[in-house]
Amino acid sequence: MLSSVEGFKILLLDDKTTQFISILFSQTEILGKEVFLVDKINKSRREEIKHLQAIFFIQPTNENIEILDSELSEPKYAGYHLFFSNILNQNQLGSLAHSDKHRIVKQVQEFYIDYLAINESLFQFNIPKISHIFNSSLENDPLIDSLADRILSVLLSLQTRPNIRFQTPYKTTQILAQKIESKIRKQNQLFDFSRKDQGSILLILDRRSDPLTPLLNQWTYQAMLHEFFGIKSNIISLKHLTGIRKDMEEIVLSPKEDHFYHENMFKNFGDLGDSMKNLVDDFSKKYKITQNIQSIEEMKAFISKYSEFRSSSISVSKHVTLVSEMSRQIEANSLFKVSEIEQDLAVSQQQKKHFSQISEMLENRQISDKDALRLALIYSLRYHQNTQNIFTLLSLLGNRGLPERDLALLSQIQKFFHSQKSSEDIFHNKSFFTSTKHAIKRKLQDIDNVFTQHSPLISDIVSRLQSNTLSEKNYPFLLINPKKSQSSFKTLIIFIIGGATYHEAATIHMSNLQLDQNFLNSNSNFNSKNQNDNSFFNFSKLEKNQNFQIILGSNFIHNFSSFLDEIHNFR
Repeated sequence: MLSSVEGFKILLLDDKTTQFISILFSQTEILGKEVFLVDKINKSRREEIKHLQAIFFIQPTNENIEILDSELSEPKYAGYHLFFSNILNQNQLGSLAHSDKHRIVKQVQEFYIDYLAINESLFQFNIPKISHIFNSSLENDPLIDSLADRILSVLLSLQTRPNIRFQTPYKTTQILAQKIESKIRKQNQLFDFSRKDQGSILLILDRRSDPLTPLLNQWTYQAMLHEFFGIKSNIISLKHLTGIRKDMEEIVLSPKEDHFYHENMFKNFGDLGDSMKNLVDDFSKKYKITQNIQSIEEMKAFISKYSEFRSSSISVSKHVTLVSEMSRQIEANSLFKVSEIEQDLAVSQQQKKHFSQISEMLENRQISDKDALRLALIYSLRYHQNTQNIFTLLSLLGNRGLPERDLALLSQIQKFFHSQKSSEDIFHNKSFFTSTKHAIKRKLQDIDNVFTQHSPLISDIVSRLQSNTLSEKNYPFLLINPKKSQSSFKTLIIFIIGGATYHEAATIHMSNLQLDQNFLNSNSNFNSKNQNDNSFFNFSKLEKNQNFQIILGSNFIHNFSSFLDEIHNFR
């Protein structure tokens, strides 16, 4: 967009596109592209700058079109370059053409970025509290329509026309799948990618099928940061904490710009500690000044290194601050003990033992109210038929002074999970064989950390889909791209209605790493086997595995607190 307009220009954004852009680029990067000013389209009074070109990157909403219509009748800038984050309909385009009486619009284009690109394999729309749609008349719900439009922008930016699968028995997933299919058919020319499209599957899931994962404490860096502090548009606020330096009250964490964060965001807390030690040690060795600066040349060399030193010191300081505060809270709230019990509760059925442990924890005042509620909710979810024990836990929570609103969550979480009869068993209770198989799987994966025994449902679904054993009855198809077979897709896009978690994002990341490794290993064996046989050599195996990726998306990224808000709103 910026490269298409020469010279100095103004960039105009709306509230949503500001989020989309700020998470990808710093203001310094944008200003480096000869952008004189970045401003908001809905600002009540914008200054006229007649000698500059204006670039608008906005959503194609009727409100934005009205603002543009009004402005085009009385132009503020030398030229208007209009870029929309999603599909512009014919009525909106006609309205703009009618308003452009001064012939001042230079170009109109669609750039499909109607979402926040959080990680390399994670996107979200930043739309929280949508549980009302679980019981609404979905066909005419504007939110479902908006979600479908946003997902279309993801598909267009990936240049793929997918085959769609959805999770039963949830009406939400089926209606959203049908909405997307209908919109793709209406935009048939836009989705004609011919040979560029390597084939993809869009799999639509419902959060109600796995309410357990958002309830658990998290132990990978990015997920912990969101759980402890909350991440909003790559920013973590520590203003509410005491003893925090002024320059550390707001911390920016971008995987694109922060090398340490990029390398460690999916590591567990134990490995993160080792990485932190190496970071501080390397910084100490690199910038330790042992000699006196006596010459002009030495002074010049020191000054040339100062900016790098300052940049590195800020990076080290922010991660040390974050990890130190997390460590303090872990110790203060006995989180290792809490997590050990909740993980055991998630992966094994020992009702008497679990009730005894949780009752003891709820009476322990060192455990925070939040974690006491967390344990009671997981117990209520697993042992929902034992109403007597759940009533006892309610009384213990009441003794701690928790409000009625929070106490009601123990029945709300059951209603949320059991509102539809899912085919999935998040606690692996179906049979002795199932639970044994799950235990063997954990053993084979060499998971000896008691804090990471649970794996999200999404992990199992991905495994079944890759092995072509995902039930077509429980995950039926809406086939809209018959040219691409189900067995040769190169991209799997998973969308969860009701919110995803950073734990699930880490799971997808690890799946992608495993796929990359398998691909490298298979090609290494394949090439070594056939390097002397040119007549036999072909790229069929290479083409079958190359560039496969899994992408996770949702309307929102939950931590424990935001997920409870979702449950509160469920009716």
